Amino acid sequence: MTVLTIPFSIHNLPSSSYTSDKPQWLLPLSKSKHPQEPRVTSASASRNPTFHLLALPAEIRLQIYGLVLAQTTCFRHSHTRPPSQGTALSLLRVNRVIYNEARLLPFQISDIAFQKWYGSSIFCCTAFLKSIQDWQRREVRTLSLTVNGRELSGWQAREGWLQICNLLSVEAPVPGGVGAMTLSINGTRGFNWDDLLQMDATWIREGLQKIKSLKKMVIVLSDADVEKELVLRFEESLKQLVPMVEVRNESPLPAEPLLEERRSFTISWNL
Repeated sequence: MTVLTIPFSIHNLPSSSYTSDKPQWLLPLSKSKHPQEPRVTSASASRNPTFHLLALPAEIRLQIYGLVLAQTTCFRHSHTRPPSQGTALSLLRVNRVIYNEARLLPFQISDIAFQKWYGSSIFCCTAFLKSIQDWQRREVRTLSLTVNGRELSGWQAREGWLQICNLLSVEAPVPGGVGAMTLSINGTRGFNWDDLLQMDATWIREGLQKIKSLKKMVIVLSDADVEKELVLRFEESLKQLVPMVEVRNESPLPAEPLLEERRSFTISWNL
């Protein structure tokens, strides 16, 4: 499994400097610039000892693509420089044949996680999902994000969480969709967990229920004082919606610095 970390500043590139505000590896290739798959014959192979990658069976090529994309990489955005191209994801821009064969892998083999802004990754997750195409969203398999408890109710839920659930919903019979999710929920002092951890809560009834493809979910409550009976009862009820689910509460982590000055991000790939 790889880990793909998306920055909160993904859309902050100046539009006048670049052709698109999307990461370059998300863009479809031009139809006019890249060669077709080469035809390798026995006669040409005898004259040229170079072995062509595209002469290998498709199954082996896919394994090679996965190994290349699993290398540790850095992909950085900056307000003053174009996006970096020195990454394993540059494989997708070698030619049209490789792009068509490997374009789904970054979404299928990655645990896509998001940097936090004011303790939440809702903004970055929503921006990322809106920036990619429908077929790319359908290929997302594993997602990890952090939210503040208040973002799952009222108008804040409609501005963030419910949009994410709508973007991740895949209507049958279209295959694909996110199958596993880790959701960390931060609670402030005096936060009312009783209303949030109910099956008829808005974030579940109008949000989570729309992700029909979801089969496994881990919910981490960042509040060690949540009643154990409430957690167990909510976990048992949620199993009606998600077959494999775990709900646990943990002590909250120390507050992280804001991200206003962190204008770059790293995509790391680990098997």
